[in-house]
Amino acid sequence: MQKAALAYAHRLRNFTCTRLLTRSAGSSPDGPRWKRLDTQESVTEDVDHKQHSEIVKVNGETFDPAKRIERGPYFTPGGEFGSMIQSPRRPPARK
Repeated sequence: MQKAALAYAHRLRNFTCTRLLTRSAGSSPDGPRWKRLDTQESVTEDVDHKQHSEIVKVNGETFDPAKRIERGPYFTPGGEFGSMIQSPRRPPARK
């Protein structure tokens, strides 16, 4: 399985992807008590098999988005575009 994943990652062409993510938290699985935490817009680029991701907006604003992210025991996105299947010997992309 790992060989197939690595072969797939190697065949990927350079790409840029914009992701819009709305995060919510709540104690009820039904949703009525859920509270919106934030909306994040991020850009992920994979160039020459090196990946770089950056949050560019939080709640529609660009000024220092890192300070606008609601902190807590919530899901933090990252690595969904294949960086987790890369060889452990491959150096990470430069930021």
